[in-house]
Order: sequence, then C-alpha cells, then structure tokens
Amino acid sequence: GLNLRVRTTDMKVEGENFTMFAVQDITDERRCAELERTFFQDVTNIADAIRRMTTILERVPSDKQDDVRQEIATAALQLIEEISSHKILATAERDELVCVPETTSTLELLRETVSFLSEHSCAEGRQVVLDRKAVDCALETDRRLLSRVLVSMLKNAVEATSPDRIVTAGCDREGGSVRFWVHNVEVMPHIVALQVFRRSFSTKGTGRGLGTYSMRLIGERYLKGRVSFVSERGSGTTFSAVFPLRFTGQRASA
Repeated sequence: GLNLRVRTTDMKVEGENFTMFAVQDITDERRCAELERTFFQDVTNIADAIRRMTTILERVPSDKQDDVRQEIATAALQLIEEISSHKILATAERDELVCVPETTSTLELLRETVSFLSEHSCAEGRQVVLDRKAVDCALETDRRLLSRVLVSMLKNAVEATSPDRIVTAGCDREGGSVRFWVHNVEVMPHIVALQVFRRSFSTKGTGRGLGTYSMRLIGERYLKGRVSFVSERGSGTTFSAVFPLRFTGQRASA
C-alpha cells in the first residue's frame, strides 16, 4: 500500500472558512528510511561483536586464541555479507540491478550456503544440514544473486527455529527447472503467513522484514523464478525457490 503524508491548512476566502489538504506520496522515502535503519542496526551489531572479541583476545589463554581469531574472521565475513546484501536490495528496489548469468553447480552453491549459515551467529544452538538427497545439476543463473536468495531463505528459517532443532536445505530437479528448498519444524502462525512477503513485515520488530521480501523480489523479478512456502501443523515450514535451468531474465549488456 501507499505511505502518505497529509497536511491541512485552515484558510478564509471571501469570508468563508476552508480547509486545504495536501497529500504527498512518501512510499519511497519510507522504504529508504526502513532500509537504512535495518542496515545500520545489522552492521552495528556485528561490528560491536568484533570489537568485543578483539578486546578479550589478549586475555584468553594462548591455546584458545586461535579459536577467538576464527570467530573474529567469521564475524568479519558476516559483516561483508550484510553490506553486500543491503547494497543489492537497494539497487534492486531502484530497478538498477543487472544479471550476469553463468553456469553453476546447484550442489556446490547449496553447500557453500549451508556452511556459511552454520557458522553464522544466528545459528547458535541450532543445526543447519544439507539433505543427503540434494541433486547436483548445471544451472544458468546469476550466482551472486541466487546466493543472496538462498542465504535469505536459510537465515529466515534459522531465526524462526527454536534452539536444539534442525534446519534442512536441499534441491530437486523438476523437469526443466530446479527447486531449492529449506525446511524447519516450526509452524508459522496464520497472521504471519498472510504477510510474510510484505516489505518490512516481521515478528522481530519494525524495519526487520527484509529477508523474505528480498528473496521474492530478487528471485522472481530478476532471476525469473517462483518463491513460495508451505506451513502446516505436523510437517513444519518449507520455503521453495524454483528456477528454470536456462536463464530467461534480462542479461547485462556487453
């Protein structure tokens, strides 16, 4: 829907009182503010974690310092990922995102995504695994953008999953398409399910609902896929992203 700013001014014309209304569409302005707020919050949280780890580095025993250094390196990688993710989303919303398709391995890309999320701070206490039946096939796509979609799918599932539970990712061949999927055992409340792809809707607070929004925006508008989910009692929640094996979107000009 639209975000509107309404101003009223009382005025008198030839002895009669009138109220003048001025309506301004501030949808883009609101979106930019929400994106900026989310970006700074995410980046600040990760940067603060890096600062705290560097502060304690010299105080831990020497045999434990390599572990702390690895945590710092992982957090730095997450910081880079957040910056890149928000940059891509901002570019996509301005309709300035261009696709550079290449042939990639579905299984290799999925393994990289699972490995990255397994080390992410949001996965603490949870297990992120790759389904043993995940298929490998050659997919022509923009690898960078597809990676962002898969990271958003997994991160969303991990954040919705209770500690000590498992999030599973996989991919299947469906004729001339490939389906990536992410499953967790939690059931999405009906009110959440109705709004899950709305920009900025989130159960985590104002301005936090960019993950599911971005996976559909990039996955469908730019990669020409279909992003959906099913959430049912007894089977949990599964997000799916289906893409044609041959890229059908707009390619970057040479």
